[in-house]
Amino acid sequence: MDYKKYEALDKSRQKLLCFCAFIGGNIEPQSLKEYAKISSVALTKVTSYVKELTNGSFLQSEGFDWRSHDYIYQITPAHYYRVLHFLFVSRAEWLVLFESLNIERSACFSTLYDGLKKSIRKEDINIPSFYFTGNMIPYFIPVGMEPDFTPLIRCFPEQTFAGFFEAMVVYLQEYDILDTNDKLPQ
Repeated sequence: MDYKKYEALDKSRQKLLCFCAFIGGNIEPQSLKEYAKISSVALTKVTSYVKELTNGSFLQSEGFDWRSHDYIYQITPAHYYRVLHFLFVSRAEWLVLFESLNIERSACFSTLYDGLKKSIRKEDINIPSFYFTGNMIPYFIPVGMEPDFTPLIRCFPEQTFAGFFEAMVVYLQEYDILDTNDKLPQ
């Protein structure tokens, strides 16, 4: 898997991006405060990193949170699983730190995170099908032909797999990608 985009970032931005992928779903302002505390980085610096990562299309704004008077962010579907894979394979030392935190995470993203971890470790994956909803399909498209993700994709319920396969074909056509090695899960 190609990590050039992530390796081009300095370690501080890499770590923040990996943290955002670890959380998945919405990254609340409180999570960024917790990240600043554990990383010994000023919150203003973390905020500037978030803006840079948003401008670089790694993160996207999900709107304004009136309770905290700050924006909520989310890692983009194009980068979510690639960054998680990068975290598992290249920055595993950060996993221990992230997993030790008491941070609210979406049940769906948390379950898919565990599924990817098991897939990489070649362990059995047993994920209830209701976690694979249609709105999760965009997160799988960029990694649909990567071998580490095939066991996870095979857990899709029939209806979600059909939607994934259709979206994957459109993606391959849009980006003029050939599946010459039969990598597309069937």
